[in-house]
Amino acid sequence: MGVRVLNPGLSTTIQDLGRPGYFHLGIPVGGAMDRLALRAANLLVGNDEADACLEAVFLGPELEFTRDATIAITGGEMPIKIGGVEQPSWTALGVKAGQTLSFGFLKAGARIYIAVAGGFDVPLALGSRSTYVIGALGGHKGRAMAKGDELAVGEAGAVKEGRSVPEALRRRPGAPAQLRAMRMILRTDSGRDAQQVDFTVFGRQDAASGCQRAGGMLRSVGGH
Repeated sequence: MGVRVLNPGLSTTIQDLGRPGYFHLGIPVGGAMDRLALRAANLLVGNDEADACLEAVFLGPELEFTRDATIAITGGEMPIKIGGVEQPSWTALGVKAGQTLSFGFLKAGARIYIAVAGGFDVPLALGSRSTYVIGALGGHKGRAMAKGDELAVGEAGAVKEGRSVPEALRRRPGAPAQLRAMRMILRTDSGRDAQQVDFTVFGRQDAASGCQRAGGMLRSVGGH
């Protein structure tokens, strides 16, 4: 297989970049909350940026590796230990068969992302491996990880251990983000009435905790 779950943490699920196109069936896009962190973790271990990772919320899992692997952990700030030895985040790390990956208490942020070279090999569901727990869809049996679960890992190419994302490019919890404002013009079918909506996105986009958003004012255009 590749990875055995010794302790699942609070809520650990398999996520990728989600499954767009199924809102008409009541299925949200879902996927990773912090897409930058997921992409970065994947690229560090030589995966496609959209491959499946583990997303852990508030408490990290304890995982035993049943074969050698290369991993990377990104997102929130949480002490990382391999075989009891603390390791850096946002870095490609080697793990030997029989070693255990564990985590300390969360220091900042909300979610961490664990990528393994080759990706977590679970079946596709509507084009995605992400877990939609409410719908029991995707991921590992449509649910969060549980003690004793075993996860298969795909075949991996050569990966350079030790490569990392430069500090300046890491999106840390509390760091400001540059976000784009958007303007839309809404018209009736007749085209006579028009309204302008300004949407402003502001605040911080914390690692793995989403971003704060504010809808702008809705005001009339052209006297209607």
